[in-house]
Amino acid sequence: MKHLKKSAKKSYISLVAKILFILEAIVLPAGLIYMAITQLFPIKYILLFLFLSICLIVFHISMFLMKTKGAATKVISLVLSILVLLVSSVGTVALGTIHSSFSKIPSEEVETEAVKINVAKKPFLIYLSGVDTRGGGEIKDKALSDVNMVIAVNPKSGKLLMVNIPRDFYVPLEGDPAKMDKLTHAGTKGVSCSMKTLEALFDIKFNYYVKVNFESVVEVVDTLGGVTVNSEYNFTSYYSLDYNTTYTFVKGENDLTGRSALAFARERKNVPGGDRTRGKHQQAIIKAIINKAISPSNLMPSKISKLVDCVTKHTSTNIAYSEISDLVKLQLDKMPSWDIQTISVDGKGSTQPTYVTGGLKASVIIPNMETVEAAKIQIKSCLEG
Repeated sequence: MKHLKKSAKKSYISLVAKILFILEAIVLPAGLIYMAITQLFPIKYILLFLFLSICLIVFHISMFLMKTKGAATKVISLVLSILVLLVSSVGTVALGTIHSSFSKIPSEEVETEAVKINVAKKPFLIYLSGVDTRGGGEIKDKALSDVNMVIAVNPKSGKLLMVNIPRDFYVPLEGDPAKMDKLTHAGTKGVSCSMKTLEALFDIKFNYYVKVNFESVVEVVDTLGGVTVNSEYNFTSYYSLDYNTTYTFVKGENDLTGRSALAFARERKNVPGGDRTRGKHQQAIIKAIINKAISPSNLMPSKISKLVDCVTKHTSTNIAYSEISDLVKLQLDKMPSWDIQTISVDGKGSTQPTYVTGGLKASVIIPNMETVEAAKIQIKSCLEG
């Protein structure tokens, strides 16, 4: 009786081993092909997968050559097989979810001379534009840009610089002195016009642009579980997706939800400095979002997928899937702690004729060129590491 039980147990182990071996024969090549196609798997994961796979193959070959069929060798074979299948299946499902979300990101082309690069190795510049659309409205190429920022990113040094430019900055559109206007009006000529205008102002060349609307801020912040920002003042605001709610902020730390974060970023009438302070608040929100997004708790595949879905719905960009995946791999592999700096250019209020309105006068900010030159130096310093 004992002999029959032992025999049945051996047959069961042999059957399981054969099933696992068949699965391995499918999973190993399929896993490698999938990794090559998605180009999203971090190096550490690929090395672990290859290490376990090689160990398993070597072990199977050794068993075959030595014709070893002992219980210990079978147990080791089973453990290695389970590990390989576990690493492969968990990684494939998790990162496959991210890949599926990334592939939905619309990548657009605009009429610029921007050059795309390896964003995981070389520094690059992004133009960030914020437009006033809500209710799921489409982000149009031609629209007033309420938020205008130059973002310099250096993946080697781990430095990120955000330069805020007031919406009413009085500048030559596309660098043409005959087209003097406030920066926000450049957006009505298309994102390309806004980019060329800032390129001329700061003597730079953008690699990418990102246009966001109000709802993208709300959904991203809520998906992250809220953010914390510091305020220099006590103030209230009713700016959000509706005008029926008042939001109160205190001097010091404020824990914000999506809607209160939007109100914090939009208020300019109830804070000293007006639009200048609003620009600083917008930078504070972006910085808080970045720091929260790269925290280990938010680098889980399910959370990344949700974030990408939020961004996809309310964002227009020319950043391709491959470039975004390179940045994700960089973060997953090296977990860099980004040094995020924020500055703003400034000027003096005035009333001047504007090009887009056919010469009608409007409130503008005459640039203080000293602040512009200082920003140029800091942008260059960030890019050069």
